[in-house]
Amino acid sequence: MNKTNFHTHNYRCEHAIGNVEDYVKVAIKKGYTELGISDHAPMPEYYENNRMKEDDFDGYLKEIEEAQEKYGDKIKIYKSLEIEYFPEFLEKYDKYRKKLDYLVLGLHAFRKPGDNTNYNAWKIKTGEDVLNYAKYMAEAIESGKFDYIAHPDLYVINYRNWDESCEKAAHIISEAAEKMNVPLEVNANGNIGFLNGGLLGGLVGIIGGPLGVIFGGAVGAMIGESQGEKADKKIISIFEDVSKHLVNNHYALILLTSESENAELDNFLNKYNPETILRKDAKVVQKDLEFAREYESKLKTDIEYKELKDKFESKSKEIKENLTDFSEKVKANAEAFTEDLTKFVLDLKNKFKN
Repeated sequence: MNKTNFHTHNYRCEHAIGNVEDYVKVAIKKGYTELGISDHAPMPEYYENNRMKEDDFDGYLKEIEEAQEKYGDKIKIYKSLEIEYFPEFLEKYDKYRKKLDYLVLGLHAFRKPGDNTNYNAWKIKTGEDVLNYAKYMAEAIESGKFDYIAHPDLYVINYRNWDESCEKAAHIISEAAEKMNVPLEVNANGNIGFLNGGLLGGLVGIIGGPLGVIFGGAVGAMIGESQGEKADKKIISIFEDVSKHLVNNHYALILLTSESENAELDNFLNKYNPETILRKDAKVVQKDLEFAREYESKLKTDIEYKELKDKFESKSKEIKENLTDFSEKVKANAEAFTEDLTKFVLDLKNKFKN
């Protein structure tokens, strides 16, 4: 099987190291047959840093061409750029394309419908913006200016909860790519960010939070009462192994790993005399976490509703008591007024008789 990499950067983008030849040498050593040099395109209109400078572009092309000549018998080397999508610069893309073998879409900024503001994809925090990102990427793909898409999963690098909006975004991007026959890069960057922050952070957050106390303590009493025995067992299955070991004066080390076999990691951990080593599939834990978060949300809602109901009932009782007092006062005043009025009328009649 051919080993290829079409997404590489060098020192010119300011967030990588090494020159073109350095990457070519490593690729040859690792047995790669094709290598695409695709540093970030100059974009001075919006990016002062972390992008190649326009003055460096010609030198960049020359360095690639020199590597092609020097190592062409060992590896196929391509000239490319990774570039953002801004509709106002389509002519610039055509200018670059004439000097390149292919053009990569790397969408780090996105725009919302009817809004030309450039929003940072690394700061996506809402499901709405996940979908805005996906729709903008679909627009970029359908522009026909790009030959393949880098890190299409970037929208989950800081959006930590894979939810319905993420699922829809994946379909929007995939459908546009299929329509335009443009390949999507398999890039672990977004997934690693999602798993490290979402999975591990979520696991620690649940175990260390109020819900973790419930899981480790009176689970049946609190959960079974409101959710029933079936839901109770489903929730317990998530954390029962952890909670029964994670008691006072005990510690847990949580690792996210990819293993072909268990022995190597076990041998390392056994040096520290662990009480136990537990393994869970990441996908299973992710589903368990989603269920736990839903339950946590329901508990919160139930508590808030109960607090609101108690406040309402307390306030209603207070209002009722106040209304009763007011009504009695009005009634008493009305009775007194009626008596005074009756007496006044009688006195007036007697006065006229006399």
